[in-house]
Amino acid sequence: MSVEDMVDLGQLVMAGLAFVIAIQTIRYAARQTAAVAEQAKVGNEMAGTSNLNLVLAGHHQVMQLLIDHPELYPYFRESKPPPRRGKVRNRILVTAEMLADVLNTGMHVSRQIPEANGGLDPWPGYCSDVMSTCPALREMVEEHPDWWPNLSALGSPPK
Repeated sequence: MSVEDMVDLGQLVMAGLAFVIAIQTIRYAARQTAAVAEQAKVGNEMAGTSNLNLVLAGHHQVMQLLIDHPELYPYFRESKPPPRRGKVRNRILVTAEMLADVLNTGMHVSRQIPEANGGLDPWPGYCSDVMSTCPALREMVEEHPDWWPNLSALGSPPK
């Protein structure tokens, strides 16, 4: 075997070794990419769950107000219009604003964070129902559609 043949054989062995190393590097990069994708999925699920929990906690706070002040319930779920003035009107409007914030955030979460959507699938229907039974909420959203754009996008339910 000549020196030239030995050099060609060495180059061939080196090329084969480089090819094997390149294949292994690509396989390693693919495993890393899959692991990063899985981590991102888990992170998104955690973010979705966290946001879902925040929405539900806010909703429970508003519901607790209605439990603590049962005289407010008809204004939120029985279509009773709020008084034109006074402390009761103020309490209703503040509670309606809190509810609007929670409902609007829930709409945002249900649309923007798919991982939370499973927990908020019925949310748009629920929001429409609450809007239809709460004149104070409807009034606030109609007066300030830019404050609660997700609720405003539901349109005005029948009064």
